[in-house]
Amino acid sequence: SGENVTITSSADLVSLENIAFASLKGFTVQSGSSVIMNTGSFSSCSATDGGAVYVASGAEFLGDTVTFSACSATNYGGAIYSEGDVTLETCSITSCSAGHGGAIFAKNCELGLNNCTISGNSSTSEAGAIQLSGSDTTPASLIMYECIIGTETPSALASATKDECLAAGGNYSSGGGGGILLGNYSTLESTNSKINGNYSGGAGGGINAGGTSSNTNV
Repeated sequence: SGENVTITSSADLVSLENIAFASLKGFTVQSGSSVIMNTGSFSSCSATDGGAVYVASGAEFLGDTVTFSACSATNYGGAIYSEGDVTLETCSITSCSAGHGGAIFAKNCELGLNNCTISGNSSTSEAGAIQLSGSDTTPASLIMYECIIGTETPSALASATKDECLAAGGNYSSGGGGGILLGNYSTLESTNSKINGNYSGGAGGGINAGGTSSNTNV
């Protein structure tokens, strides 16, 4: 509680199982390290970037049946900030917040989500749930399968307060991209997923794909 955890390993893989982290001040996976976490949780964690988990460039993080709740970042990624590849399976991210990417901020990497629920998260700038940012040499991608971003059933939110949106389970952004924001050189591929009940104070209540060379396939 209240500590910073850093994973630095030359081993092929670091495996964590049945671990609950509360009120951490950062969980960092350094470049060259790979972490798999089975049946764990992060609650009320906070950091400047990546409120619960920070994945450095050249690192990997796999979460299976992991919950993230009430985590926050001052800048990017309320639950996760990543410049290395991240895969989440049967995970949930709720009630997290950041300036950009209330749940996840993924930069120059691949983000894979399988059977995950991301709801009730918020940002003070852009992307209530997920924000991608890539470059022409290192694009960012999000591949989703059977996920829920926001609510399971549609709800028309022509206008909503932040509290109303979050109480209903939607993700809220003061700026663009209530659910997902695709920045420059970013792609989204989604299969059997639902993006409902999210609200944006700017463009794209569900998805904002306004970045240079951004593409969607849903």
